[in-house]
Amino acid sequence: LGINDNMCSINGYVRKSGRDEHAFNEFTRDLTFLEYRGYDSNGLAAIVAPYDDKHNKIYYLKSMDKVNDIGSLFKNEYYPFNIYVRTGIGHNRWATHGEPTINNAHPHSDCNEEIAVVHNGIIENYLELYEKYPGHIIRSETDSEIIPHLIEEHMKRGLDFENAFKLAEDELEGTYAIAAINVKEPDIIMTARQDSPLIIGFGDNINYVSSDIISLLGSTDRFIRLKNGDTAKITKDSVEINNNGEIVEREIKKIDNIPQGWFEHTNMDLVDEKGKVQRNITLFEVRQQTGIDKSGRNTMRSALNQDKDNISRIIETLKSAEKIILTGSGSSYNAAIGGEFLFSELGYNAHAIPACNLELYKRVMDQNTAVLTLSQSGETMDIIQPLKRIKKENNPDIISMVNVPFSTISEEIADLNIPLNCGAERAVAATKSFTSQQILLRYLSYGLDGRLDEGEKIIRECIDKISKYSYMFRHVEGFSSGLINADNIIVLGEGIHYSVARETALKIEELTRIPAKAYESGEFKHGPLTMVGDRGDQYDRNTIIVAISPQDNTYQSIQNTINEIRSHGGNVFELTNADDKKADDIMNTSIGHKRGDYLKIPTLPFYENAEIIKFQLSAIDTANSMNIYSTRPLLEKIKGPWDTPKNLAKTLTTR
Repeated sequence: LGINDNMCSINGYVRKSGRDEHAFNEFTRDLTFLEYRGYDSNGLAAIVAPYDDKHNKIYYLKSMDKVNDIGSLFKNEYYPFNIYVRTGIGHNRWATHGEPTINNAHPHSDCNEEIAVVHNGIIENYLELYEKYPGHIIRSETDSEIIPHLIEEHMKRGLDFENAFKLAEDELEGTYAIAAINVKEPDIIMTARQDSPLIIGFGDNINYVSSDIISLLGSTDRFIRLKNGDTAKITKDSVEINNNGEIVEREIKKIDNIPQGWFEHTNMDLVDEKGKVQRNITLFEVRQQTGIDKSGRNTMRSALNQDKDNISRIIETLKSAEKIILTGSGSSYNAAIGGEFLFSELGYNAHAIPACNLELYKRVMDQNTAVLTLSQSGETMDIIQPLKRIKKENNPDIISMVNVPFSTISEEIADLNIPLNCGAERAVAATKSFTSQQILLRYLSYGLDGRLDEGEKIIRECIDKISKYSYMFRHVEGFSSGLINADNIIVLGEGIHYSVARETALKIEELTRIPAKAYESGEFKHGPLTMVGDRGDQYDRNTIIVAISPQDNTYQSIQNTINEIRSHGGNVFELTNADDKKADDIMNTSIGHKRGDYLKIPTLPFYENAEIIKFQLSAIDTANSMNIYSTRPLLEKIKGPWDTPKNLAKTLTTR
């Protein structure tokens, strides 16, 4: 069995020799920034030269603890060598096959532990390579461990580290981002990329490698993004990139090229100088949406800070398309469903398709189709692989709506890109990226209706009103106290509010692990209504129903559904702006009240942003209460902060 490291992160640096207490701290801090990409094990390999090159060796440390402990563990184990680390590579691992163990954690080594490798992706032919090169000491169950043994094989034949690495890479089949170090040539990191992101950063007498730009923002302002087939030799003062036997140049990007809104909202201070993560990142990022975090910034406003010429080109592309396909995964797909409603209301032939099914629909796409791709990371393989094939075979116009700068989707696949500008989203559960997608989809819909400037004004007024009434999003204790004892939760919405219902159910499941499902309200009576009943029914479960019911064109229809549920003994929490509900925002009334309870939001030009922010906070508050006041066996199994939910990772870089 090969255990594939599908959702992981790489970080490393090479610097001038000598004492430097700051460099190692920076290295482990940067690794902590990547925790959202995997957090079930982590490790690092460091070459230390405390006296001279004769004393070079690789020091390994692997841990099942939190990533922010790895630096302290290394210092405790090897002090004072940490201040002399000249070359280091690190890895956060999240495996989708097999249990996480110390042996399966990266870095992996050759038989003599003189070569260390970290790898993201899947090596598909590792079993064949082990048969080709037998006799090695195999310490793990992973496919990744074959890589240092391949390098070892070629170095045995007299090749230097660089050429042995290149020959090893030539033998690999699959997807990978690789970083490797070798004790015999301690001032080099060799890297390679094939369908898994890898970025090189430039410093002063120090250079960096990482799988994600976020980890380098505190260390450098200059970057190169490797392309498929690239191998790179990194030293403290040079980077040489080779592709297919030819030396190539790659464009150096600077922080100046990153949208200012994105950088402003990245909040580097959530990880301190020692690499310790300041928890409650999810709550912090929720509050950024309305500007009530300590910075006072508002990510929904930043979403509108767009290049107007670029937006005009995108709108014209959408207008000229015979059909519009919106696609994404997880929260991004839920946002895409909202976009389908907005565009369809204007008469456009728009359809939302989950990224995992995109290729099943490729026959309906052609050069007259526009594919609007939503992704927080821009690295989700469920989107990248089908998009590449569809672009090659069907040639539609591809527009991306991506948060992370210099991503694979925005840089290598899309014809046009709309940045979300909401800053790095480090909590695993999407929050501010979702509301930024909502804002931009509504912005585009105004453009498709020929009212772009008017629409921007309306959107900004709505955001300002949400921020003004931000106190209304803080008090959700009554609702949360009802959810905590639920066996399952149903969320109802109609029209664009169905996309919010789906996202609400997802947030509840991600953060609390209570089963939750969304329904279009009109469909509820066609089957699911049977789950509603009086207490004491032998089939009865504590099913809590949440209905999204603002006073817009969906109001009367969903009120009909609510009345049907209540007439059959069901409890309904109703999210509404209706004044006649006499809603108490704190909601101290009993969950058992047959009529149910109400959550209040202000009257707005449109409601989807206010709705989801209310529910994001409710899910966080419920998760917090479950961790603190655990009374049932199910709840006792829920451990750790909600920033890193069990079994999840932020960026899925293989299918």
